[in-house]
Amino acid sequence: MAALSYADVEAYTKGRLQAEDVEVQRLFDAALRAARNYCGWHVTPVVDDEVLELDGHGGHVLALPTRKIINVSIVEDGVAIDTQTQLRVSKAMGLVRKRSGACWTDQYGAIAVTMTHGHETAPDFDLAVLTCVDKVALGVGMSSEARGSGGALTKKRV
Repeated sequence: MAALSYADVEAYTKGRLQAEDVEVQRLFDAALRAARNYCGWHVTPVVDDEVLELDGHGGHVLALPTRKIINVSIVEDGVAIDTQTQLRVSKAMGLVRKRSGACWTDQYGAIAVTMTHGHETAPDFDLAVLTCVDKVALGVGMSSEARGSGGALTKKRV
């Protein structure tokens, strides 16, 4: 499934809010950003080979900003770690431990992570974003309606 878009706002509101409306786009972008910030990661769609540079904290567990790992590779202090033999990965929690029990480095910027992660679909997440856009638009009295036979759009604010 494709990523959530402005067209989804128009479909969700049955045309009351138009995908081309700059204000609708601004509200959508803000709602999506707020939802992702709240979750601490992008959630959906799947992102392939995202590269992160992380600071080491010297602990046993490395927490990655995701709750759905599909594939991950890690380089620590310039040395590639074999994911299959040297790590235990919680794909649902985004947590990584070394099988040896050793700690991660405590150096800044010393851990490079490349991961494919995210949900193909997340209906509850999408619904939350669309509901937020709709409620805020209603709260400020915003709508786009077709008028006359030409179908020209007008924006009303109360």
